[in-house]
Amino acid sequence: MCADDCSGRDMALHGWVGMNGTFHEPTAGPQCVTHCTPDAGDEGGDGDCDGSTPSPTKTTAGSAENRQKWYEARVAWLMQPDNPVIGEYLARIREINKKYCQRGARDGCGWANLADGILMEEHIREVAGRIDESAVPFRADRFKTLTKKGSNLTTYSFSNPEYALAWDIASGGSKVASVPESNVPKVKSFDAYVDGVPSEFKIPPGSTKDTVQNNLKNMEGKGAVRAYIQLKDGYSSGQAMESLKRYLGSTTAPFSEYYIQARGDLGGWMISGKVGSDPKCKGWGC
Repeated sequence: MCADDCSGRDMALHGWVGMNGTFHEPTAGPQCVTHCTPDAGDEGGDGDCDGSTPSPTKTTAGSAENRQKWYEARVAWLMQPDNPVIGEYLARIREINKKYCQRGARDGCGWANLADGILMEEHIREVAGRIDESAVPFRADRFKTLTKKGSNLTTYSFSNPEYALAWDIASGGSKVASVPESNVPKVKSFDAYVDGVPSEFKIPPGSTKDTVQNNLKNMEGKGAVRAYIQLKDGYSSGQAMESLKRYLGSTTAPFSEYYIQARGDLGGWMISGKVGSDPKCKGWGC
């Protein structure tokens, strides 16, 4: 018994026209996944896809139950003090509370600390709820490996650096859905849908003058419409802008939009734009 579990992302199913007017062919995407369960329609009831009766399963890719498993696991992971995505932020909040508001104090500080904890969890749940990783079945053992400190596993779902970038994007109100690695030889897939737009995430460890240019080159052949690059903290916006312009001036970009950013002491900066128009820089250091 087999069924295609499709969430109906029209761009992935029917193609779309990019910002530069180029038509993009439909992609497989995470929205259509074939599920098979044994029944009388299968030869020998072996679960092979030789039956035709639709029967979506509850624990496989794309199901609401699978998405809930990912969500709850991520929330629990994000709430850990040493979490690599927002652990530093949570530590700062707790340090401020410890310094200025002792637990159990008669002036109501105990209640203030409790309220802070509730608000932090509400915020985490709200943002995590905008990130959908249900394109692959949740497995507790693989999730543990995926989220281990220092892990850079990218073949299961978002790696730690990729999830950190997805978190930043979702914090701004966007919806982010992960895309599984392609199983087809020599066929590359992009990393995510951001508000339905095929997008590629780049989080380079280096910080040379060609970092932006080199990472944009690596996007070719993946079918992404939008590029996101998270550079190392303190990276120069001027150097990033020069590298971006060198790339755009030397080749025809396979994407239509780009967002390049780096954090800094005063909040960091972001360079954004569309291919064919002048890039804009906002924030500290521009």
